[in-house]
Amino acid sequence: MRWLFLLLLVLNVFYYVWHQQEAPLKVKDVTPLSLYKGNQQEIRLLRETGVSTPARRRDECLVVGGLAGKEQLDALRQRLLSLDINALPVSGQLPGADGLWLKISP
Repeated sequence: MRWLFLLLLVLNVFYYVWHQQEAPLKVKDVTPLSLYKGNQQEIRLLRETGVSTPARRRDECLVVGGLAGKEQLDALRQRLLSLDINALPVSGQLPGADGLWLKISP
């Protein structure tokens, strides 16, 4: 048992010396966060700043659909018309989209 204890003690000393031989880590200079902030002193939410979400442009339009059948497209158009939303079927095929679509004018 004494020999096992001495072996472990020697291995610990060897490991300590070997570990001290490695190059020490270089200390990295960190600039203070206050230099990066400039005139902004804190993080503020958009609601706190009074900035709302950007308004939609008047020339934008929305396209909804992707329906397989003409009956489904007509049912969707009737549903939108009952909500006072003007929607017209898109003539032709939208690039990269399958099915039939409705164009909702702004």
